[in-house]
Amino acid sequence: MNIYEHRTHPWLVAEKAFLAAAVAAGKPVLGICLGAQLLAAVLGGKVFQNPEKEIGWWPVRVFDRRPPFDAFPERLIAMHWHGDTFTLPPGARRVAESEGCAQQAFVHGDRVVGLQFHLEQGPVDVSDLATA
Repeated sequence: MNIYEHRTHPWLVAEKAFLAAAVAAGKPVLGICLGAQLLAAVLGGKVFQNPEKEIGWWPVRVFDRRPPFDAFPERLIAMHWHGDTFTLPPGARRVAESEGCAQQAFVHGDRVVGLQFHLEQGPVDVSDLATA
């Protein structure tokens, strides 16, 4: 799904409002893939179709290793499953990129992190998704 598919997925409107309220309240927020795109939009970025889809295991380069990315390696292999990307929200710092998508991670303030890639998924999880 995409964050602009409000007719098909009407809950996206409430999700954006929830995220905006959480950010405004100073809550820690982590958005992964669709969540990163939702956060980028809520924070003033634009979400649009990426020139290429990233589906599979691809390298990510972490070039800004300040907290909370200070323990990350410079390069990691991560799961990707997205066709959209986003512009960096005003006030955010870009943290990571891949060959197919410039916006792989961002930090906004000290409590909001967006990851375009799926750090939380391993090969078994992906196998489960593909057979579901």
